[in-house]
Amino acid sequence: MTTTQTTNNYQELPISEASKRNLSVLNLFGHKLADELGFEPHASIYRSKSVTVMKVRGKGQYKEKKFKVPTLDWETDCYRLQFIPSTTNCVELYWIEVKDGQECKGIGTKLINTILDIADESGIRIKAIPCNFKNQGNVEDLYRLRDWYRSFGFRPSAIEGCVFYYTPKKNIKKF
Repeated sequence: MTTTQTTNNYQELPISEASKRNLSVLNLFGHKLADELGFEPHASIYRSKSVTVMKVRGKGQYKEKKFKVPTLDWETDCYRLQFIPSTTNCVELYWIEVKDGQECKGIGTKLINTILDIADESGIRIKAIPCNFKNQGNVEDLYRLRDWYRSFGFRPSAIEGCVFYYTPKKNIKKF
């Protein structure tokens, strides 16, 4: 279950203390990306609930966790971008989508190059989990998407499997 709270001022969102620690890097990144894209992001808070089922002594037990995730979103007729905080030196590219009818025009490539230029300039890592939502059953499209990320310097995590990271050419900063 997910609900959304939105605001135009993403610096004043009510979030948990854990998220606040990672928010400064998202704010820095968001300001720089807004300058490059020419417009401010739409900010929102997703209130999510996850349920974990664990077996203890042969019986299922449920553990519910509620959390808030601040997001920065940019959307036009051509594309949609969404970022969430990851760690104190990393932001997650949560969503990148080139809209139907706009594919194969270089829009995604231009966006990712802009994102990575800001990462290099700022010393911020970028996390991405490549997923193909349009053709979920098509493994070839997923492999092609992962190769696309690799072509920009993203590398799969040895620990997290399907998670890819871009490490900036400049030293990573702690915020």
